[in-house]
Amino acid sequence: MTNVAEQQKLVEEYARRTVDQLIDEAKFEPKSWDEFFSRFTYKEGWTFEFEYFIDYNEYRLIIQAMFPDSRNPNRKVPVRNTSRLPDFRADDLELMIRFVRSRIQDLEIHESDEWIRLNGELVCDPHNSEKNGAPRGR
Repeated sequence: MTNVAEQQKLVEEYARRTVDQLIDEAKFEPKSWDEFFSRFTYKEGWTFEFEYFIDYNEYRLIIQAMFPDSRNPNRKVPVRNTSRLPDFRADDLELMIRFVRSRIQDLEIHESDEWIRLNGELVCDPHNSEKNGAPRGR
């Protein structure tokens, strides 16, 4: 059995090989970014798309998923998160990966805020500006 440090090294080596393989395989021209983003997977039912918004003259990443409704957990609600792509070189794969990770993390934080309660009351409600942000009493 390997120790934690050896396992971490194996994970890092695998991740590096995966990034290098993506760099070798992918063509990072704007016309192929949709195909590139569609390669990302996260949780079942999550999709990643790339779209050009002509009205704003910008490219955006669109993440879609279904989430349980925090006010009625027996019901699922569609979530669509649209984010303007940052300026980066088309061959900067590591920046693109960091960007996708940050968008997933922001979406998960938003969703967790809809569920965290203290004495049955929402601590932070991302849909209510009066209860958005820091918990009350701070």
